[in-house]
Amino acid sequence: MPSEKVAIAFINKCWGIKGEVIADPLTDFPQRLKELKQVHVSGTRIDHDLTIAWTKQHGSKIVIKFEEIDDRDEADRLRNCYIEIDKSEIFDLPAGNFYRFDLIGLEVHDSENAVIGKIDEIWEYPAGDILVVRSERGRLLIPCLKRFIKKIELEANRMEVELLPGMDFEPE
Repeated sequence: MPSEKVAIAFINKCWGIKGEVIADPLTDFPQRLKELKQVHVSGTRIDHDLTIAWTKQHGSKIVIKFEEIDDRDEADRLRNCYIEIDKSEIFDLPAGNFYRFDLIGLEVHDSENAVIGKIDEIWEYPAGDILVVRSERGRLLIPCLKRFIKKIELEANRMEVELLPGMDFEPE
């Protein structure tokens, strides 16, 4: 059974002429890339395990050199690919914190235990994330704030929320 992968960076383009690439971190722990040796790189043109030779910070991005990639043409094949690790390799979070991918698919209940729908996606905004809950009634947007989220039980695949009057589904 293949292990689940988690994307930790997105490769934008080549960097230099010796096979380096530049990537956007998709993690709150970008230093993680410096500690890794083996990663999985996947996209439309490639799906391979690669070995990280070195990394360096470049502003908010990371420059990465893979041992197996030696020139710009090879590196160009990695453009628009994701750098992934096994889900078993992710960092443990402090109690009460969750990865976004853990919340996708949770069944959402109101304070009376009625099923509202399932979390389908999470929209990221500078002011805070928005949970997108979908059901046959449409789409409900819930700010990802303690004011609304009362309980998260990953083992039970369940989230309990408290909605304000007027928060309702909108047709899609």
